[in-house]
Amino acid sequence: MSLMSKISKCAASLILVLLVLSMMPNVLLDCTSLNVVKNSKNSEKIIANEPHGPIVINGDANFTSTALAEGWTGTGSVQEPYIIENYDFVLGFTPISSVNISHTQSHFIIRNCNFQGPLATPSYGIFLDNVTNAQIIDNVVTGYSHAVTIPITSSNIFASGNNCSFNSYGIYLHDSEDSTVINNICNGNFFYGIFLHTCESSSVINNICNEDPMAGIYIYNCSFNTVSGNTCNDSDFGIYLQERGSHVVTSNLCANNSNCGFFFDNCDLNTIANNTSIDNTMYGITLQNMADFNNVQWNALINNPGDDASDFSSGNVFTYNYYSDYSGVDANQDYIGDTSHTFLFNSDSYPLMYVPFAPEWVTIPKDQIIEFGNNFEYNFQFLTLEPSAPYELHVNDSANFVVINDEMIQSRITLPVGDYPLDVNTTNAYGYYTKEIFTLAVRDTTPPIITHPDDITITVGDEGPQLEWTLSDLSPLIYSLLRNGTEISSSTVPTTAVYFSTTIETYTSGVYNYTMVGVDIWGNVATDMVLVAIQPIPFIDAMLPWLLVGVIGTVVAIVIVITIRKRRK
Repeated sequence: MSLMSKISKCAASLILVLLVLSMMPNVLLDCTSLNVVKNSKNSEKIIANEPHGPIVINGDANFTSTALAEGWTGTGSVQEPYIIENYDFVLGFTPISSVNISHTQSHFIIRNCNFQGPLATPSYGIFLDNVTNAQIIDNVVTGYSHAVTIPITSSNIFASGNNCSFNSYGIYLHDSEDSTVINNICNGNFFYGIFLHTCESSSVINNICNEDPMAGIYIYNCSFNTVSGNTCNDSDFGIYLQERGSHVVTSNLCANNSNCGFFFDNCDLNTIANNTSIDNTMYGITLQNMADFNNVQWNALINNPGDDASDFSSGNVFTYNYYSDYSGVDANQDYIGDTSHTFLFNSDSYPLMYVPFAPEWVTIPKDQIIEFGNNFEYNFQFLTLEPSAPYELHVNDSANFVVINDEMIQSRITLPVGDYPLDVNTTNAYGYYTKEIFTLAVRDTTPPIITHPDDITITVGDEGPQLEWTLSDLSPLIYSLLRNGTEISSSTVPTTAVYFSTTIETYTSGVYNYTMVGVDIWGNVATDMVLVAIQPIPFIDAMLPWLLVGVIGTVVAIVIVITIRKRRK
């Protein structure tokens, strides 16, 4: 059955569904019940915005007056685009657009809006006709016949971060050029997730288009477009390109589609590289109906029951692809099969023995901080598509770091304080690599260690005891000793270990605060305070010598008196 026949059948089915819906009560589509793909900003709970009725703008002058009346920021220039944001549009069954902007060259942005369609046709969430310089960013659009439509003669359209799921068409561009459709989610649409019709020099990059019955991405009668990094699963066709050509189709994933992962129909001179087509019911890649002179290389074609590849056209070159049903051997161990792989109406002279792509990070390495003196160890986790080509883990700074078992790096030495830019990559047998740059920061935030004496109490005149400290740090330090806040000793040459002692002066009673201060070269400070209490001599102890002198004097006097009296007799 041809694609256009399938479109006709689906259109008839859609009309029947919509007729039934038109007789039902006006029930809005509940976005909270939809199976929205995870790992996206737009998969989060929708935040209520300010309700707003339909917006219709025709021409630059009308845009200026509308922006003034609405209070939108911007002037329509490239430096200050008009900004339409944070609105909720709920469209009734009247078949109109929520936002309809036409015949303007003003720069404008539509962002962070929620669009709720009427489940009727025709209806448009965002309709841009003959416009340039539009940005459509981070909106949620559902329940329309066309979520985002740029129908004719537009250019420089940028659509990013939108969730255009559960419509008839997700994002539709017609007769436009130099546009970018990037990082959007277009799931569960009745026909196509993303549809480019007669578009030139545009890019469709890193979008998720799953469960769109006709095709995740459909490129019709277009040329010189880039289709890269998209995921198109669980549809009839993953990525379908028809008429004209000269596209670059790279690094896409198409899986579990009921027909083909990649289908090229009368579409010539394309570069088809680094894609993965897996578990599709029919073919991994099909070149059909004069899809000629295409270059197909370095793709992974896995478990597609019809055949991993099929070529019903001419002049197409298949080289260096992985085919899961290749049964050849690799006697010379260069990771390329020793014999050609033959598939439907063509062959590959250099079939790969392994999936060619480098492992991907489970978690992208981020900047790290460790304390000076600790060893550094970082474990990497990778995702691989089996059979994965052998790979090696590399780090740029091999003087300070060593690779362990191609999954970990460790520091070879105790790393000095400083920053270590690390360029880490995994390179496989085919030269594919995954690379990330992050910085290890070694910091000393630990103050010096001080051992100290206990507080002491002595008496004036006692033989002066010694106060002893030891200071140590991994980094050089200096010290100073204060008595009641006045420095009495200090060092000028940094060192990592200090022994210091001082004799206490006991001339005067009082309480003295001896404080040892250690500061390392990174400014970390440690202090230790010892209280020395010098007590006065007790009264009895102070008077005892005088009492003894008095007693002795009295005794001497008595002896003298007695002696004199005896002589007189």
